[in-house]
Amino acid sequence: MNLKEVQLCFAVLWQQDRLIFKLAIMAGMRPGEIFALSWGRLTSSYVDIRQRVNVGAIDSPKTNQSIRKAALPEGLLLEIEACQPVSLVTQDNVWMCPSERMTPMSKDNCWNRNIKPKAEKVGLGWPIFS
Repeated sequence: MNLKEVQLCFAVLWQQDRLIFKLAIMAGMRPGEIFALSWGRLTSSYVDIRQRVNVGAIDSPKTNQSIRKAALPEGLLLEIEACQPVSLVTQDNVWMCPSERMTPMSKDNCWNRNIKPKAEKVGLGWPIFS
């Protein structure tokens, strides 16, 4: 992706989907890590990655190197701060980007239902989360 394509995605995505996209692009997080992220793993400068969603189940990352702290740049912190007041629940043990049933969201559902249709409308039809 080039900068213009990234900015276009930021512009067309709904707030939670934009946060998911920014966590991937700006913090270098994998989809399984994003969807297993709870509010309690968030600090003022990084996200503590200790779990992932793998085939619908929460588990530990495959390697010790995958247990890490992902830095949060200022633009991403602002996005997270904007999402917190509109989130239904923000207790430490609640997912940052939950499904409608407050379970970890599926990356395929997120892509197919939320992101792909909006990306295709503006000419960005490639799989961001593949």
